[in-house]
Amino acid sequence: MEDLEGRLEATKDLWTEALDEKTAIAEKRGDYKKALEGRKNAAQKARDLRILRNVAKEQFLNTYAEVMNLVKAEFPRDKEMQDLFFDEVRTLSSLATADGDTDEEGNETTEETKPE
Repeated sequence: MEDLEGRLEATKDLWTEALDEKTAIAEKRGDYKKALEGRKNAAQKARDLRILRNVAKEQFLNTYAEVMNLVKAEFPRDKEMQDLFFDEVRTLSSLATADGDTDEEGNETTEETKPE
């Protein structure tokens, strides 16, 4: 675009509208430059947010491990009591399978397709 602006500048004596076109091209180049800068800033913001998420995740996991160790220390031989403090993490598909609406692969089942 800068080359085009230079060519338009060079032809201003031959073509009366060259300066108008040069101005329009310069404006479009400025818009493009702003868009690239916005994209760069958005990418950096996304990276920053991922770092914050990872730090928060690490802090959560450390705290969870500390609490888990405290509970185990409080009830060293009582696995049942230890398990009361921590929920079992299950995926959405395992919940649906437990409800009987899907098979092991997560496919929806009907009365005709349910295994016997």
